[in-house]
Amino acid sequence: AVVAPPGAGAGMPAKEREKLAQAARINLARTPTGYLEGSKLSIALRQSHQALVEMAKTSYGGKGWLKKLLDQEKLVEQIEIPGINEPCFRMKGATVTSPSMAKGGGGCKAKGGGGCMAKG
Repeated sequence: AVVAPPGAGAGMPAKEREKLAQAARINLARTPTGYLEGSKLSIALRQSHQALVEMAKTSYGGKGWLKKLLDQEKLVEQIEIPGINEPCFRMKGATVTSPSMAKGGGGCKAKGGGGCMAKG
């Protein structure tokens, strides 16, 4: 397998990157739970922007392309949801409601932190 060099993704044209990032923000703003799992957001983006997703995957070196794209977004943050074993994303400041919270469980959290906080 070809491994992308560090900094891969800098080659994704700004206009296309912004269009894909905007689509991600729209999906995140519309979700009733306040967050989306990375896999669900990826599927939604693929359905609406197939060519841009392929460009992003190539630019960002394949696996992890969505995280690399959204790491550049000031309005989006990565969070952890208890019981979900994949990165989740939300609009900064969005209220997160999850099944575990409805059952009296904890909310989203960052590694090593409490409450609904961004990862990192």
